[in-house]
Order: sequence, then C-alpha cells, then structure tokens
Amino acid sequence: GLVVADMERAKAFYRDVLGLAVVTDGATPWSDPALRAAAVTTVPIPGGQWALELVKLAQPAAAFRPRMQDPGALTLILFVQDLDGVLARARAAGFPNLTIGGTTGVGNNGAIRASVVQGPDGEFIELLQPPPPAPASPAASPVAVPPPGPSNVLRGNVRVSVADANAAAKAYEALLGIPFRGGPAPVADPGVPAMQG
Repeated sequence: GLVVADMERAKAFYRDVLGLAVVTDGATPWSDPALRAAAVTTVPIPGGQWALELVKLAQPAAAFRPRMQDPGALTLILFVQDLDGVLARARAAGFPNLTIGGTTGVGNNGAIRASVVQGPDGEFIELLQPPPPAPASPAASPVAVPPPGPSNVLRGNVRVSVADANAAAKAYEALLGIPFRGGPAPVADPGVPAMQG
C-alpha cells in the first residue's frame, strides 16, 4: 500500500506513464477509526498475484518523502519491455529521472538497461529492461517464446529500505513464516550506484 496525496494524479502516473491497469475500488471504511474512510485504487502488477494499493486517506497524512536509502522508503521494481517509452512519458509529465545519464546497464555485464524515476508521492520506480532473448541456433531444438503481453510491464517486485536488514528479516520470518535469504552485502554491480543517482 502507498498513501497518496492526490489520487487522480497517482492514478494518471501509474496508468499513463507506467502503462499499468488501475482499478478504482472507491471509498473503503477501514476498521481503524483514526484512518477513517479511504479511497483505494488497486494497481495489479503483471506476472504475479499481487497488486499495489494506492490509498487516499480522508484525513490528510503528513508528507513522507524519504531518500532511497532512508528507512521506510519504497521502491517499486518493474521489469519492462520498452524502457525508453516509459522514460519519455515520465519526462513529458514532469516526473524526475534520478539515474546518472538517464539510463545505465546493470546485471551480467550491464545487459539489463535500467533507470529510476520518482513518482508523484516520492516513491521510487526502478525500471529494468531485460535484453531480448538470444536467437536460437539452427542446431538447437525450437523453444516457444511467449509473445509480449498486453502490458509494457512484465513483472515487478517491491523493495523497502530498512534500518537493520537482519532485524527486519527476523521480524518478517516470525510474522509470515517465510525464510529470508541473504543479508547485508556490498553492491558489487557498478551500474547500481549510477542507476540510483
């Protein structure tokens, strides 16, 4: 869930800039009386069984605009087919691109084109365009490659910056029963700092 200041502006960003579907759920009487009624819009993320919820509280919330590294900062990670198209729409709509040079390469030998834009409520959108599949050699058996889907977005993840990765992992494991992998580690990919600005 992402609390937004202006639901119409947020919906336009996710629909018109990122190319995602938006489903307006309308007013939702939340059980917590401090939150009061809220307007909720669901943004289904292709390639999985989850969605981002845009929430407009009846009682305005204080602005929260963290830097990417600040605890609580949200980064929506989207794998897209056409990075340049998204960046052109973001630029035309006045949303900042934080990536040094506009785009950079990350992943294996910089093969994934990447960029980060900032959404209307300060959220970070990491856009990743994987390389096209390598052509099959004539000797290889044919493999059916699915055609591009109706959305420019192929799939997505969410990253939340935390103050202590080990403590957060233990808390999520205790709450959800899901074992977490990894832990704090230096970022070895030279494209990541450029991507994040």
